[in-house]
Amino acid sequence: MNLTYYRTPTPHIVLDPMVSEAAYRKAQFPDLPKRPNGRIGRDLYVTEPGYDELIRSAGWAEVYNYLTGEPFIKSVLNAFAGDMARHGCLVDPAKAYLSPYAENREETERSPLSTDHDPNAVFTRFDFQATDASYGKGIHVDWPRRIVGGVLFFCSAADEGMVGGSFALFEDESFQNDRVCHQPKLVKEFIPRHNCGVLFLNCNTGFHGPTKIRQITGMRKWIYFSISSRRDIWPFQVTPVAKTGHFETKWNQAS
Repeated sequence: MNLTYYRTPTPHIVLDPMVSEAAYRKAQFPDLPKRPNGRIGRDLYVTEPGYDELIRSAGWAEVYNYLTGEPFIKSVLNAFAGDMARHGCLVDPAKAYLSPYAENREETERSPLSTDHDPNAVFTRFDFQATDASYGKGIHVDWPRRIVGGVLFFCSAADEGMVGGSFALFEDESFQNDRVCHQPKLVKEFIPRHNCGVLFLNCNTGFHGPTKIRQITGMRKWIYFSISSRRDIWPFQVTPVAKTGHFETKWNQAS
């Protein structure tokens, strides 16, 4: 794993490669059926049939155990530590500890998850997701309990005949510290490549989203990854705009 840290346009890490090439080659991305209630179209979450079997399989066990293990989690939090403090995060990386929690599909749509749990008790999400040209998700930040979010690509744009579909970071040119992107400006994008991932600090400037898929013959395949607390850990301003239905629409897009 090669970790490169960037502070701008918002703190993020590029993992390239994210795991060893041998481990990556063994981890064949599953053929996910389309779900009537899927948020992406095709996905598989913890607690759902087939998930445990997949992450314990010979292909995926090494990748999953490495990326959700405490040494990797601590290395990521330590890399973000300075910017976590600068952005007012309520989690202290020096005190954070892995406390596994199976956040089910219904809970991913709920905020807050807890108001009294130890904020330094963190867990991971490792969700299998795939989509075609129908994928469209607005510019957003994730739920304020997420410390770090990210995409771990298990495809390449070239192999999937994909034009667009990059993972992008945005600046808000009318920033109000309210976790709503009022005037987005695309400032950085990452074209899907094999064994490459991007992790971002889910602070109040962590605006992100996919660019529109303009053409695709295969599937955009990735892991949605996060390091999360059960508590909301990013203080933010509640503005008059943020009290409107527009704000609720933005939150409904959170992860």
